[in-house]
Amino acid sequence: VEEGVAVPNAGRATGIVDLAVSAATRNELDKRKRILREQQDAGRLEPRTVADAVTGGGKSSCEFAVDQLGLDILAAFRRKVFGILILQSTTVWGLAAALARMPVIMDRDILGVEKDPLDYYKDVVIVVVAWIITIISLGLVARYRYHWPLNLAYLSIFTMLISSALGLMCGPNVIYGMGLATASVISVAIPSCLRFKDRMI
Repeated sequence: VEEGVAVPNAGRATGIVDLAVSAATRNELDKRKRILREQQDAGRLEPRTVADAVTGGGKSSCEFAVDQLGLDILAAFRRKVFGILILQSTTVWGLAAALARMPVIMDRDILGVEKDPLDYYKDVVIVVVAWIITIISLGLVARYRYHWPLNLAYLSIFTMLISSALGLMCGPNVIYGMGLATASVISVAIPSCLRFKDRMI
């Protein structure tokens, strides 16, 4: 801070950040916030979308962003997010493994390497259709992500559909693939959710 320049909110991090951000950057952020808020008022954008976009332009642009609210809230946010990811990954793992071991699915031996070409093509169609339906359900999850309880309903549908798609495509081996994926999420979650005094990874 230059000598003779008053520091607003002395002793607070926001005052230091305000001085660190150049006037040009602040003007650009103000312009971006104004445009986004106009779009929000017109009903074209959700409030969360506006907050995310504004925060991306600078650390001081949105005081309510998770990374601006202190380590306790940041840690709680990460634990919630990773908890949901682990729960969903585990659920998909279990559902996909159960589906893949159903007698009718095992007898079909979908995408088996020694199958007749015609049967193999039929299997490809089954798997492709399953994934198309799954992707459509994912689009509905994104579309209604801020609308309770529709967001939970569509997320549940997506979870069942992606479990089915994976179970059909991978067969009994899905238990190993999803096990590895779940373990990977957990291995990232553990260090990411730990707080070391005044620091987090």
